[in-house]
Amino acid sequence: MVQFVLIIAGIVCAFRLRKIKARTADQYPATDTPKFTAWHAADVKAAGAFVWATLGGAVLTVIASIAAPLAASGFDEDTRLAITLGAVLIAFLAPLAWAASLGSESARLKKAAGIK
Repeated sequence: MVQFVLIIAGIVCAFRLRKIKARTADQYPATDTPKFTAWHAADVKAAGAFVWATLGGAVLTVIASIAAPLAASGFDEDTRLAITLGAVLIAFLAPLAWAASLGSESARLKKAAGIK
């Protein structure tokens, strides 16, 4: 189920990425061009990272849900379940945390540029 949510979020953001890439400094006349350029580059990078994080996270959760039980085959059933859930949780959260850190940088640059 989580994989479907990640895939849908990735597809939605991929369409949004095209719109983000099409932005120009002319659309923000009150903003200095260097500040706009820095923010725009960071925003494109953050959106691209989110697309990769969501789609990659979906793939990683599938891999983790298959590989973790195999790797933990020597343990009892409860331990295998805990290891599997932990691996899937890490595979789900780690790429999103990476994308969120890039999004925070983009938001910081946006605020510094005075863009609303």
